[in-house]
Amino acid sequence: MKLVSELFQETLEFNEGEVLSLVIENQKLMLDFLKKLYSQINGEDGDIVLSKDNEIMKIQKMVELITTFVPFEINEKRLLTKINGLLEKEAVNEIYYNKTMLLLSEIERYVNDLSDFFPYSFEYHGINAASLIKMCGINICDDSINDVERVINYMSIVQDLLGEKLFVFVNMSLFFEHKDLQSFIDTVNAYKYNVLLIDGVETIKLSGIRRLIIDKDLCII
Repeated sequence: MKLVSELFQETLEFNEGEVLSLVIENQKLMLDFLKKLYSQINGEDGDIVLSKDNEIMKIQKMVELITTFVPFEINEKRLLTKINGLLEKEAVNEIYYNKTMLLLSEIERYVNDLSDFFPYSFEYHGINAASLIKMCGINICDDSINDVERVINYMSIVQDLLGEKLFVFVNMSLFFEHKDLQSFIDTVNAYKYNVLLIDGVETIKLSGIRRLIIDKDLCII
């Protein structure tokens, strides 16, 4: 997987089992790059190009930009929507269809029985598999033992539900100790995730990382 931008004359190449660290010491360049990346993730046109095996990939579908670590939320609306949709499909497949229909009819009878206690009639829309699942208020259980594991669990959930991604973390080194970062790097490399760490200042270099530095004068080191 490769990422290029007209803002800097360097191709960011992601190798299996290796995290890419990009240190951008020029504040304006860092801000401009992140703004462009964010706008393309949200469907706008831009000059940042992501490719895999010489095929152009859609930034909007392929890139996860993580800039907030406090709080770090696993139960994002888009993930819960995806889960609900998958559960709805399961509810009406050949295995669960009859059970689902039986349950829906029982709920309708239950509501009709409740309405008998009122001197006036009600009008309501019949429920379906989608509304039944939504009614359950499903959330992903966060059983992470620490913050690093929470981030990794999030990455696993995203890739499982939405497919392969390029995870871009901004200033992650400001929030985690070196030993925690090393644990993070070791784990994502073992899982062969595509990860780009963007920082504004150079920090201690850990194993499993390939680092590229763009200094204040826009020179590449």
